[in-house]
Amino acid sequence: MSARHHAKRAIDWRDDHLPDLSTLHASGETFDLIVVSAVWMHVRPVDRRQALQSIMDLLKSDGMLYLTLRLGPQEPDRGIYKVSLDEFKETASELGLQVQELETQTDLLGRPHIKWQALRIDA
Repeated sequence: MSARHHAKRAIDWRDDHLPDLSTLHASGETFDLIVVSAVWMHVRPVDRRQALQSIMDLLKSDGMLYLTLRLGPQEPDRGIYKVSLDEFKETASELGLQVQELETQTDLLGRPHIKWQALRIDA
């Protein structure tokens, strides 16, 4: 998704980077909903705890994070690291977060070795 493809929609695009999201944190804003879709596999495993904490710190007290995990092989040439549901849940647990598993979907591009796990985490 990009601003170029959605130029006529009322979307406030922000440019920031995990794991710290320093621009968003500096704004002082908090959000009701944060969607992190097809992103987590690009976060280096060593940065994932900080990244999850950074995201959660941007939620309002009654906010919700919707996140999808790409479950499949790593692809170093594309900057894709291996992700596991167990590893994510362990990281979330260390931060005192409860993970609700939602649907698991097949890959929309038809790759049989990739599945997508949707998750919900409440602030």
